[in-house]
Amino acid sequence: MKTVYISKKKTELLKTEEAYPDGANYPTIVKTYRCFCKKGYIFEEIVRGFNDHIAYLECDKCEEKYATYLDFFKDDWIATLNK
Repeated sequence: MKTVYISKKKTELLKTEEAYPDGANYPTIVKTYRCFCKKGYIFEEIVRGFNDHIAYLECDKCEEKYATYLDFFKDDWIATLNK
C-alpha cells in the first residue's frame, strides 16, 4: 500500500473542543479541521494523559482516494491510498 504525507499546514483548524467521556480522568480534545480539498472535514481526537491520537476523514471526495483513518508523524498526517 502506498502512503502519502499530508501537512496540517494545508488544512484550516476550525474549532477545538474538550470533553470528559463517562468516568474519564483526562479530557479528550477534539479538533475539527477543514479537509485539504476544502470540501469536507478531518476530526482529530487526542486523549490527554495517554498520548493517544486518532484522526479520520469525513469527506466524500477524499474518502474515495484515501483510507478513512489517518496516522500521525510529527506535524503531518499519513494517509493510505485506497488504490
